[in-house]
Amino acid sequence: MSMYVIPANTKYYDVCSAFLENKEIDWTQRGNFEVGDYIYIYLGEPYQKIAFLTEVTEINIPFEFSIDDSKYWIDPTKRQNQNQNFVRLKLVYNLLEKGGISYSELKEKGLRGNIQGVRKVYKNSVEPQLKWGDYLIRRTKNIIS
Repeated sequence: MSMYVIPANTKYYDVCSAFLENKEIDWTQRGNFEVGDYIYIYLGEPYQKIAFLTEVTEINIPFEFSIDDSKYWIDPTKRQNQNQNFVRLKLVYNLLEKGGISYSELKEKGLRGNIQGVRKVYKNSVEPQLKWGDYLIRRTKNIIS
């Protein structure tokens, strides 16, 4: 099992409503996700925090078999490419219920740069710039068994 952080642009897709109304959503497959991996979803402006913890339940889903989430697309021109595969993400925990985990917290723990793409979360890293992964895991250890 691996862990990752992926960004969500709330200007284009209403991921909060999608998870309030559904326990699973499909996401464009980027990275080498496997069934059983955990994915934290980071919300960009205006939130700037990790909001959801999800688990990958299925990979390599063709567009025609993906969940129809068109009502959550704020900007339909940004809708996912129909030629891409998707991963199915099951909501494990809504971190917003406890305020989420802010970008500034992660930055204080060694995160470098912005979260603009898939980031692997490393456990027990000796590299100072990767210690944010340990912090994230500690903050959610009672959720992930």
